[in-house]
Amino acid sequence: MDVYCCTQCVDFLNQQVASCLARPRNSINVFTRRLGGAFGNKIVRSAQTATICALCAHKVGRPVRLCLDMETGMHMFRGRLPYLL
Repeated sequence: MDVYCCTQCVDFLNQQVASCLARPRNSINVFTRRLGGAFGNKIVRSAQTATICALCAHKVGRPVRLCLDMETGMHMFRGRLPYLL
């Protein structure tokens, strides 16, 4: 399965999707474009929506696309992740 997602943590997304679908990690290909900072929102929080889309695509047997506008994305994934020194 090919997964296209704006994420800064490709390995984590691969692990989450493979776990959700009960498939080996090497059967999940994650593609992302080069991207900048997102105040922590694209590290692990993007994996939630990508995993939901992957599950839906697996169930219906067709590609699934989810596009959030800025307001919805900020509402769903508000705030920064905790930062510890």
